[in-house]
Amino acid sequence: MKFLNPLIPGILLNRYKRFLVDMILENNNSIITVYCPNPGSMKGVSAHGLRCWVSKLPLSSNRKYEYRLEMVVDNRNTIIGVNTNITNSLVKESWYKGSFRFLKGYTNIYSEIPYGQKSRVDFMFLDKKGKQPPCYLEVKNVHLNREEGVAEFPDSVTDRGRKHVRELTNFACRGFKAYILYVVQRNDCNYLKIADDLDYKYSDYFSKSYYMGLTPIIYACNLSVYNISLSDPMIFVGN
Repeated sequence: MKFLNPLIPGILLNRYKRFLVDMILENNNSIITVYCPNPGSMKGVSAHGLRCWVSKLPLSSNRKYEYRLEMVVDNRNTIIGVNTNITNSLVKESWYKGSFRFLKGYTNIYSEIPYGQKSRVDFMFLDKKGKQPPCYLEVKNVHLNREEGVAEFPDSVTDRGRKHVRELTNFACRGFKAYILYVVQRNDCNYLKIADDLDYKYSDYFSKSYYMGLTPIIYACNLSVYNISLSDPMIFVGN
């Protein structure tokens, strides 16, 4: 996925109210407020002084802030994507390219389909020939890294994430295919594990669902100031 314009560099000052970040633009040293498209804790990627990149967008009635946070460089000098709103677009783009072997044979893709108890799954795939059961796919953005080569999810307590695990597991038990696709928006990790110390309930639900048909799929990303795309599959490390 290409950015419409090259990203603009700056220095992160602080994050507040979840969706706002103050930063200094490198080109003129002005301090601006930036929209932060990430509802999580952003553990490890929101510290004062980190280098970051933002995109500049036209203002509209639905957009109060001209700039949007896209990437941060952590203390290990790794570029990390923090915009959780683009992960579904990356997955959809890769599916159209035929990049996912686990979705081979599925011919139709649908987004934001109601399922479970007042939930919407990110994607549902159907085989128009009817040879495969419907496939439900939930996408999660990952950026946390505390151990060399290992990405972790979640980065904080996630009630919504637990709910998705429970509901996808129910569908797997009913004979449907069910996956969680973890998009790791960094390229310095080879493995992903569940951060049980940050949300032990999510870890417990996930461990049980893993043996009931819910399958984790993990992909790393290639990132630059010009584009971002899914790259290579990663290995899941069980708890």
